[in-house]
Amino acid sequence: MKTSRLTVVLLLCLASLLALSLISCFGETEPAPTHTHTWSAEWEHNESRHWHPATCEHTDLRGDEEFHTYSDHVCTVCGFVEPERLSIGGTTTKIVHGIGTCRSGDIVIPAEYDGVPVTGIGSNAFLDCEQLTSIVIPDSVTEISSQAFNGCVNLRSVTIGNGVTRIGMAAFAGCTALTEVNIPKGVTQLDNGVFERCTALETIVIPEGVTELDGTFSGCSALTSVTLPDSIRIINSTAFRGCATLPYTTSNNGVYLGNENNPHFVLLSYVSKDQRSFVCHPDVKVIAGGAFSNYEGLTSIELPSGISYIASETFSECAALESVTIPAGVTGIGASAFDWCNSLKTVEIPDGVTEIGQGVFSGCYNLESVVIPDSVLHVGENMFVFAAEALQRICTERNGAYYIGNPNNRFLVLIRADKEIRELHMEEGTKVIADHAFEACEFLEKVHMPDSVVTAGELAFSNCIALTEVRISRSVTTISGLFYNCAALSAVFIPDSVTSISYNAFSGCKSLASVTFENKNGWFVGNIPMDVSDPAKAAEQLKDRDTAASLTRKTGET
Repeated sequence: MKTSRLTVVLLLCLASLLALSLISCFGETEPAPTHTHTWSAEWEHNESRHWHPATCEHTDLRGDEEFHTYSDHVCTVCGFVEPERLSIGGTTTKIVHGIGTCRSGDIVIPAEYDGVPVTGIGSNAFLDCEQLTSIVIPDSVTEISSQAFNGCVNLRSVTIGNGVTRIGMAAFAGCTALTEVNIPKGVTQLDNGVFERCTALETIVIPEGVTELDGTFSGCSALTSVTLPDSIRIINSTAFRGCATLPYTTSNNGVYLGNENNPHFVLLSYVSKDQRSFVCHPDVKVIAGGAFSNYEGLTSIELPSGISYIASETFSECAALESVTIPAGVTGIGASAFDWCNSLKTVEIPDGVTEIGQGVFSGCYNLESVVIPDSVLHVGENMFVFAAEALQRICTERNGAYYIGNPNNRFLVLIRADKEIRELHMEEGTKVIADHAFEACEFLEKVHMPDSVVTAGELAFSNCIALTEVRISRSVTTISGLFYNCAALSAVFIPDSVTSISYNAFSGCKSLASVTFENKNGWFVGNIPMDVSDPAKAAEQLKDRDTAASLTRKTGET
């Protein structure tokens, strides 16, 4: 037994000695040498960074890698020259947003970018871009947005593609080196002031299809030739302001601008205030806005049968004018068309007029009779502002609301309401609620619209902070700012007739908890479908000032 224990002890001692010897042996091994990377003195780069490449076997390594830092488009570290590239964005379509890194003054916009069509020039894209001298816009572009080239003082050549249909507000304003522009035949809309202050512009041809000019050539002092299409029906007061070199003609106290078919196409203004009566040339098709403004001695006027629109401020401050016969072909009357015609007694608006602008009879306190036709679809705000006497004489008052119409329907248009009104059941037969009609009626709690109402004017109930209950007509198709800032409104039912809701229709309705859509199908924000099936979620989306967007319902969508 003692011999066995001794054997085990000896074996353990031998094992320990063997382990120590092995450890000692390996512990004396030399450590592996440390590798030191070597780097090229030259820089390599891509479009965003630069670096020193490794020259040892680790060729995938980069030393001193950093983003480029530019001065005059050249990297101050590696000398890389920044590539020239327009600023273009978008997903399904591309929009040009600016000059980007382009140094050339001659810009050709591509029809495609990253394989996607370029369809627009964005707002302010080249605003005040002094380096720009020429621009070529491809046929893929359909719209040039507001102020896209405003202030490009060295822009001398513009080529607009045949796909463009709209040119936005002041798009080429202040392009003082521009002498001519060829507007493609497909353009149908020129927004306000498109070429204003283009002081070198000499000639322009406006294509057939354009219907309105508003400040379009204001300040174009070198303009000697403008070709007006027969499609023009509205020219506002500033369209040719300061265009002294155009070939105007005068006849019977009127100043006219013609086109190739009609030397009296547009009546722009009068020559003298001395004549008491005015007879327009029978060939006139357009009377410019403000044409008779401040014609203080005018007592009577004979309007031509060919006009279709009474533009804004046409008879503004004609203090002696007593009556006007509006021709049967007129379909619209612009804002303030008769404002401060203090002697005006009667106005009969013919059947066929669909639009009456804001403040149309403001200050006309001697008015005794105004006839509104059944054809009207939109009436602006403040029809009788500063004319309370006329309002009381002409309008029909019911329960704090004021209506105007014709002998067959006195309640055709609801134009305003008393500020103290608390509840209103509108009269049957009311077709139009004027813009801002109930604005800031702070005590108004309940409103019932009969189904005869087809137009609920813009911002009609805005800032009615006590409004809690409203019944929307089943004939209304558009809700535009209708309940803006109605803080107490908690629930709304949207009837099937509605196909359009503006972004601000419910903005600021902080108590809104439920918006129920009778037709829940086919609603879109732009081209993106929107689910309106949950009344609570729909309310949250519509009332948020930051995220609310305009909705449209596409018929046929399910």
